[in-house]
Amino acid sequence: MIGSIESSVLVLEKNEFQTITFRHKNQLQVLKRAVAEKDLEIQSKLTERRTFEWISFILFLTCLGMGFWIYRLRKT
Repeated sequence: MIGSIESSVLVLEKNEFQTITFRHKNQLQVLKRAVAEKDLEIQSKLTERRTFEWISFILFLTCLGMGFWIYRLRKT
């Protein structure tokens, strides 16, 4: 009788641990998916930032060139 009770308890504990393990695996997959989405979002923001940096740099060079050109015109 005691052996059957112990085996029943062990089976129940095993099932409980399997359920907990399954739940944790599902949560891990959800977290991995969320991290992947955030990584994509970060990459898109970096790309937008790079575009802004290049546009700012080109605008700066254009202004610098025009300033030099106007300086040369006024000097002569």
